[in-house]
Amino acid sequence: MKTELLVSISKKGLLGTNEEAFKHLIMASGRIKLAKKYLEFENKKYVYSLETYNTNNVDVINYHFSFWTDEDKMEIESEATSLYSKLQDYIECVLRQHSHHIEILWDDLSYECAQKAYPLIYTVENKMRFLITKFMLVNVGTKWEKENMPLQIKNSNSVKRNEKNSDKFGIVYALDFIELSDVLFKEYSFKENIKELDGKDNIMSSDLEPYIPKSNWERYFSSLIANESDSIKSKWNKLYDFRCTIAHNRRIKYNEYLAIKDMFDDINPILSSAIDKLSSINMPEEDKEAIAENIASIKNEKIGRFIVEFRKLEEIIYVLDDKKTNNIRNLKMMGHHLQDEGLINKDDYMLLNRINHFRIAIIHGNSSIDIDDDKIDEIISDIIQIRNKIEEKRGNNDTK
Repeated sequence: MKTELLVSISKKGLLGTNEEAFKHLIMASGRIKLAKKYLEFENKKYVYSLETYNTNNVDVINYHFSFWTDEDKMEIESEATSLYSKLQDYIECVLRQHSHHIEILWDDLSYECAQKAYPLIYTVENKMRFLITKFMLVNVGTKWEKENMPLQIKNSNSVKRNEKNSDKFGIVYALDFIELSDVLFKEYSFKENIKELDGKDNIMSSDLEPYIPKSNWERYFSSLIANESDSIKSKWNKLYDFRCTIAHNRRIKYNEYLAIKDMFDDINPILSSAIDKLSSINMPEEDKEAIAENIASIKNEKIGRFIVEFRKLEEIIYVLDDKKTNNIRNLKMMGHHLQDEGLINKDDYMLLNRINHFRIAIIHGNSSIDIDDDKIDEIISDIIQIRNKIEEKRGNNDTK
């Protein structure tokens, strides 16, 4: 497990102006000890390397600082991984106090966290879709999408954008992750114009009931799931933020993975319990078969692996792209820069675009692209092929 940092430090300061000064900066608090090749943190040794790079900016010195464990494999939920995460956080905290710019060039722990976290989020997302769809179809009827869906949901951009998927699988499978919570928790009324009751004598509470805003949770789910709706909604919103972080190839910290795991452990059994309670509903066999086929098509681990492999490819290209603007990571633009620099050819650039289009189809939905197991395996193979080619070309350039 390895972490690579590119640290820029001003030469005008007293600290970090040469490699020895940089090492003293790392060791300043006494929590870290640096020997010739090893770094010691809380009685645990790690391998490290330090290189210096000069740039056109004569006032800045750049350090490529890497540290890693020589263990072959660390379990994600272990004391060793937790300690490595603490080391990461500590080193970054120290360096950010003295550096105006730090780039995370490589973070194996983040990749591991993303690979483990994405299937968890994907599982609860589709369990929620399953629960909503099955419950509504059985208990409310086939017209539930028109009669019992909040107007904001029916008119949402995701439903309009995914009309083809909506026609095939129903409106729930066209909704974005965050909108699923609106299906459950957004309040709406069956009737809006309460003035209809003007002039009516002896108005009963039952007459007012259709005009009272209630959520589908309150109407249908609260009797099945004995948990506070606010708590579930809050966790769902947090999972959405993490889902976006992973899907858009941003860094996932170890404590964020643990938070995702805790929320999964809370939400998943609630959804499973609710689904189990729905088994007593008298559903036609043909509907059961259709739902079972849809659920069987979900392949969490494959998509999770694709996301991780895509992140690795993007990170390599980002590091090599000398023309990048700030922290913008546009694979198409960066690929064009690499083609200009001779690191990839035209065919490689077209392959990068195909990989990127496939990612967009997975993350944002695109019914024109088939996403099955064979296609995912094919794209993963393409990613590994072009990544190896770029790394080989990079190695050849470094030896010149």
